[in-house]
Amino acid sequence: MSDAPPIAPKPGGRLIVTASDPLFTVAVDPSRRHLHFVMNGLWDARTGAAFGAAAGSAIEKLVAAGAPFGSLRTLVDARTAAVMPQHIIANMQALAQSQGPASERVAMLLGGMLQKMQFQRTVHDPNFQIFFDEDAAIEWLFAD
Repeated sequence: MSDAPPIAPKPGGRLIVTASDPLFTVAVDPSRRHLHFVMNGLWDARTGAAFGAAAGSAIEKLVAAGAPFGSLRTLVDARTAAVMPQHIIANMQALAQSQGPASERVAMLLGGMLQKMQFQRTVHDPNFQIFFDEDAAIEWLFAD
């Protein structure tokens, strides 16, 4: 975990980094109930476990800051992530099942069709959408 400042609502919304690793970043914006993940490179089991712990901690912080569980708007930016080995994808599926209910919507921002094929198999939920365009992902994520 990073030495990020405690989570507090910011006027106009600002992302606060709660965990940083060379292969992922976790950030939150309590004022928008926003959870933001950036995934980079090729993950191993250690990275997957560290990411899972960081994601759980960020969700707890958002809920403690007043975001109702089940109301989060989550953006997963995996444009610079590698296509993952099957055992990592299985771990991601388990994480999505355990942590997914915290989010009202999840937008997955991808960099290519191979990633899309891989992640499309992991989650089957109408509140989970895949995008290649960041503006479109954000617009869908925060549309009410």
